[in-house]
Amino acid sequence: MCDWYGSNHSIMKLTVIGCGDAFSSEGRRNTSFLLQSKSKNILMDFGATSLYGLKSLAIDPSDIDMVIISHFHGDHFGGIPFLIINRQYNEVAIKRLVIAGPKGVKSRIYDLQKNMYPGTEELINDDKLDFVEFDSDNHQEIDEMNLWTTEVIHSPPSNPHGYKLTIEGKTIAYSGDTEWTEKLNKLANETDLFICECNDLHNEVPGHLSYDLLQPHLEKFNSKRVVLTHMGTEMILAKPEAELLNDGIIIEF
Repeated sequence: MCDWYGSNHSIMKLTVIGCGDAFSSEGRRNTSFLLQSKSKNILMDFGATSLYGLKSLAIDPSDIDMVIISHFHGDHFGGIPFLIINRQYNEVAIKRLVIAGPKGVKSRIYDLQKNMYPGTEELINDDKLDFVEFDSDNHQEIDEMNLWTTEVIHSPPSNPHGYKLTIEGKTIAYSGDTEWTEKLNKLANETDLFICECNDLHNEVPGHLSYDLLQPHLEKFNSKRVVLTHMGTEMILAKPEAELLNDGIIIEF
């Protein structure tokens, strides 16, 4: 990756690898955001299309230090097996990689790896691959980063969480997939950037937010900047008065 910091090393850079829904509505890739600080390259979610997304944007997967998974749906963690085999077969020097996620993250990824690429599941036990489980509603220190996670309202078998991370004096939060919950206020509180899902324009779909429901709360979030993600076709085409993400864009904060 290039050195984009210049003289101001306090700036964080977020690259939207993908901000689409499970159906890749309007051709958008599955959810994944790359957060770059001075010292770390952190992927926030890694859906099935995310390795393709990294390479399309000329981002080297071997530079990644950590992946944080919000929940166990394919459009949010289905790209992990591709990342694992890329490490094994395409990377000259394999660096340590941390994968953090809800309870059972290692076993979930082991099973996914086994089903997608039988015979490669033992790569999950590589000594340079570490797994960290969320300690919900508590702060965790991981590689000089503070992580706070909380359960949200989505498909229960997917173990859905939102999370907030602080690194090098900046705080970014992500809702994951969720219906409205007051926990979104706590996630957004005192953040430099809050990424919030907004799947639909009008419809109330279980497990997701609509713009009609979310819009009255947007100005109440205690965040310097709120951006919306995980949008379906109607939401994308309507272009409501909010900041909507798009694949490939870069946010500095």
